[in-house]
Amino acid sequence: MTRPLPLEVRFLRRYARQLHMAGVQAHQLEQMMTSLADKLGFNCQALSSPISIFLSFQYQDDEDGNRPIPMQLIPWTRRPSTWAIRCCHRAVAIEY
Repeated sequence: MTRPLPLEVRFLRRYARQLHMAGVQAHQLEQMMTSLADKLGFNCQALSSPISIFLSFQYQDDEDGNRPIPMQLIPWTRRPSTWAIRCCHRAVAIEY
């Protein structure tokens, strides 16, 4: 039996995907996610690429790992929870 994700984390995941789909630049998306998560009481590490977003969350007051945020595959880990969100909403054009 897995615990449901906190409402704030579900919101942040959706928000990140919408920002990505809107074309927000990677460094801005990462900064916005970190700032908003901080205001909601979470530590967030974000990495954005043209086709994916990696998010890691942890409660700010959980330094001992006693309040894990469940993951999809390993729900009771004592590490910050991480998701990879694949975003294939448009063609990717990487120029050299």
